Amino acid sequence: MGRLSTRRAAGRRRGTGARAYLCEIAISLESIQKSARRKFFENYNPSFNFTAEVGPDGGIDGCFQMGPNNASHPGLAPILSEKLLKARELGFKVIRMTNIGTVRSPEIPEDMLLTVESTDAYWVYAERLSNCSEFIKNLSCGYHDYEIIKQSRQPGSPRTLARAVAEWVDGDALSAHYAFNSDVFCTNDRGSSAGASSIFHPNNLAKLKKQFSIVVLSPDELSSAVIDEER
Repeated sequence: MGRLSTRRAAGRRRGTGARAYLCEIAISLESIQKSARRKFFENYNPSFNFTAEVGPDGGIDGCFQMGPNNASHPGLAPILSEKLLKARELGFKVIRMTNIGTVRSPEIPEDMLLTVESTDAYWVYAERLSNCSEFIKNLSCGYHDYEIIKQSRQPGSPRTLARAVAEWVDGDALSAHYAFNSDVFCTNDRGSSAGASSIFHPNNLAKLKKQFSIVVLSPDELSSAVIDEER
């Protein structure tokens, strides 16, 4: 849960505070231990449900549904669960993910999850998220490597799969931040281990900022910016 979005509260003036958000995809996927990710994703299947009714004219009306199989989530480590509940006490909310069949952590308190005021507003949010995610993928970052693994059905080593999931999370967390119109994305991640294949590499962040005006700051940078604003 090392990624945080902030947004100035609606109607608040300069210097009167901001709201903080976590991303559902980061909590849900990065909580799966790196050594266990390959086995989990190899065996994971979304939830499927089909119902049918006989109509007045004798015809059959069927409904097929697909969604996340959240019961299969391995659970949050105690320290992550503790930090999540602390964040709840501090007023943090969680920006929802839009991936239809991807597992979610069922341990995220329902009152932390943001709600969308209408179906139309949801699709605007989902389209913005998709546009940003696609841009990141076209930089060979974000979902790029995991998509190749998924299509080829060749997960490689546990380390390769774990890294692909981590990059996917990074890309979609930034995309959710953009889709939700947050002001600052806060993280200490600067892509040092993944290099140019990370969306947090300076070169990639520059392209992302140019395209979507996304501001990424470290906790120290964000703290300094808040202090400067309060002066």
